[in-house]
Amino acid sequence: MEVIRDWRDFDIDWFAGLGPAKRPQGNPSGRNKRKIWDCVTAFDIETSTVMVKGEPHAFLYHWQMSFNNEYVVLGRTWEQWLAFIDQLSSIVGDNRLVIYDHNLSYEFQFLKGVYKFRTDEIFALDTRKILKCTMHEGSIELRCSYLQTNKSLAQFARDMRAEYQKLEGDLDYSIVRYPWTQLTPEEEAYCINDVTCLVSAITKEMERDRDSLYTIPLTSTGYVRRIIKEKMRRWNNPLLKAIQPDLILYEVLHWAFRGGNTHANRLMSGKILHGVRSWDRSSSYPDEICNRFFPMTAFKPLIAPTPDKVEKAMKEGKAVLMILEMRDITLKNPFWPVPYLPRDKCKELTGGDFDNGRVLSADHLIIAVTDVDYNIIKEEYDAEIRILKAWTARYGRLPRQITDTVKALYEKKTSLKGVAGEELEYMHSKEMVNAVYGMMVMALIRPELIFDEESNEVLLSEEADLEKQLRASTKNPYLAYQWGVWITAWARWDLEQGIKIAGEDFVYADTDSVKFLGEHDFTAYNEEAKARSIKHGAYAQDPAGNTHYMGVFEDEGIYEEFKTMGAKKYAFRKNGKLGVTISGVGKKLGAEELEEAGGLPAMREGFTFKKAGGQAAVYNDNPKDLYYNGIKLTSNVALVQSEYTLGITAEYADLLKRFPGVVQEELDKIS
Repeated sequence: MEVIRDWRDFDIDWFAGLGPAKRPQGNPSGRNKRKIWDCVTAFDIETSTVMVKGEPHAFLYHWQMSFNNEYVVLGRTWEQWLAFIDQLSSIVGDNRLVIYDHNLSYEFQFLKGVYKFRTDEIFALDTRKILKCTMHEGSIELRCSYLQTNKSLAQFARDMRAEYQKLEGDLDYSIVRYPWTQLTPEEEAYCINDVTCLVSAITKEMERDRDSLYTIPLTSTGYVRRIIKEKMRRWNNPLLKAIQPDLILYEVLHWAFRGGNTHANRLMSGKILHGVRSWDRSSSYPDEICNRFFPMTAFKPLIAPTPDKVEKAMKEGKAVLMILEMRDITLKNPFWPVPYLPRDKCKELTGGDFDNGRVLSADHLIIAVTDVDYNIIKEEYDAEIRILKAWTARYGRLPRQITDTVKALYEKKTSLKGVAGEELEYMHSKEMVNAVYGMMVMALIRPELIFDEESNEVLLSEEADLEKQLRASTKNPYLAYQWGVWITAWARWDLEQGIKIAGEDFVYADTDSVKFLGEHDFTAYNEEAKARSIKHGAYAQDPAGNTHYMGVFEDEGIYEEFKTMGAKKYAFRKNGKLGVTISGVGKKLGAEELEEAGGLPAMREGFTFKKAGGQAAVYNDNPKDLYYNGIKLTSNVALVQSEYTLGITAEYADLLKRFPGVVQEELDKIS
């Protein structure tokens, strides 16, 4: 590998000699009309954050590009990079050079200030999330490898067993460096390593999957999507088209969709508990896909729906989607630890009493639910229920093209776990089996985004045609959105069974995990889950010959200490080691900071994580006539150290005081 510190010294003849890569037969990706240059290329920048007029801003002081890890070109200004890209573009011509960037959204915020993009050159997933963009009439394409992997660069390189790994530690970002600052050999090596690491990881990934720059997916779910798409070509296409929802039905399905059930027992919140056990459901979402039933015919309106009619349809083996109006709602057991009704999914909600986002009681609400949700609600709540609208479909199993794919991936993952030399295949099959769920819950209608050339920003379109978007999404379907809605409903149902087993000893739940005090017997549930998995072939053997079944609860050990302050906010000590799971706090640094402060007793209202809060992004769009030490500041994003202070809402604090079983001194600390 040769390092070039002046882009003008780059061997342009070598680059020109590479030429375009051979296009795969049939161009299976269908997205590249141009030929792609035969070069795996990566780009990255380093920036300094400074305060200007009391506001944080950032500017580039170094950039680096790797070409097949044979050459690494370094530069110090955007002007140099743009001149270099212009030269590369002139060589590529009507073909295309693909350049990977492991956080394109970050670089784009700077790049749009020095290069004039057109509306049709930007493909964004959100206003600040850029998947790819093109330059120079399409001869240059930047792709985001972070969105392609959903991993940090260090994790991506480790998982790929890449030739170059990310160097330990980070540059000291508190030091302000300029384009004229002489970097130390260690600092320069860090810069170089970031792009060589990315090139080697992308290369290894393509080798593993027999991909090329033409076929490699743009997103993490793209890998399993292309497999399912291909297999579903052989399924009943007319039936699949017939069960696609219209706009009204889709909006109700989207309203009914919920993720995993995550909640803390308000009676245990704020206490340091000892001997908390954790049991997790094995492969929860894959289990539902393979073992449960789903709406497999078109939904039809249920005329003049009533609870009796709905329950009759359910007994007849029908899936039901419905809109409920509920009045005088109360929990049957006022101490039930995980109230099921979510506040944020309720409309026209009045007179409510809430537990960390869940409805304990209310005078009135309207909510969309599946029959699976309906059964849980009826079991937990007393209420006057009126069914405003309902639709029914016949239950059936998902196409074998989907379930067989999931089972094959599960078998591969299970059989390769811990096998030397098979780490890449194990990791890939594990990611793929989990990605099936992500693929199945993708929204059919997404916010329509457009890059506005005048404001130089990605904006939400004000003229979105929802009907048109839905028709485009369902024109050549390979899935049905309702299947994803039912996957999570079934997962919540099965988690509910674990919560009931734990009973009054329940402490905390998160999607597929139940934590509780004491000993509780999961045998009866596990026998049923095991029987389902045996019936449908949803099991596999590990290298030691042990058989693993999807959907069973497995003992994940005991926490010596455990403390929660609400959903996604807990800390624990297991095998003597402190750990934290707090949304917005880094696990490693968070555990270190909490340990230094005294462990779990220090976890209370007002405790501030100073190092583990991560970095906050401050976006500066199109600053005018702003300079710092002679450097013109254009569009940028400044990364500033962020702190995270533990807290609970006044509503939650009041709730904790109203329920017995919480230690008063703990309440005093959070009041």
